Amino acid sequence: MHNHPSQLITINEHSFEMLYTTYATKLFRLCCAYLRDEEEAKEIVQGIFQSLWERRAELEIRSAPENYLIRAAKLQVNKHFRDKAIHDKHLALIGMQAAVQENTTEEMVSFQQLSGRVSGLLAQLPAATQRIFQLSREQGMANREIAEEMQVSVKTVEYHISKSIALLRSGLE
Repeated sequence: MHNHPSQLITINEHSFEMLYTTYATKLFRLCCAYLRDEEEAKEIVQGIFQSLWERRAELEIRSAPENYLIRAAKLQVNKHFRDKAIHDKHLALIGMQAAVQENTTEEMVSFQQLSGRVSGLLAQLPAATQRIFQLSREQGMANREIAEEMQVSVKTVEYHISKSIALLRSGLE
């Protein structure tokens, strides 16, 4: 099957004006039907005709001008929806990152405040009790190991740890 171009339109000032006056309103209505946004529809139609004018030297329309312009409008509407979806996806990601960052910052502040309160409470204890608590909880030593290092009984270590925990519980409630 051999295709012959039914029409060959080259764009000059006269043909451009004819295309614009004949099809701009129809393209605008078509875009509005898809987008439901008159401003976006105007921008798309203006963009189509601007592109048509800018490419007039190398552009040859071999199909019916109406078909060519309608196809261009549909392509631009699809591009608009694709770009909007990508934009919305990026906004959602940015929003999630900001929320995570905000939560992390709040958690860090809360942790630092809690740490400060714990340190302040532990500072109220006698030095030996502080040392035993530090060896037990911060360094993870067993009660027997602490007793050997500090040369006290295991019962004494347990007493000091219980005293520390009781103070923390009452001070943090």
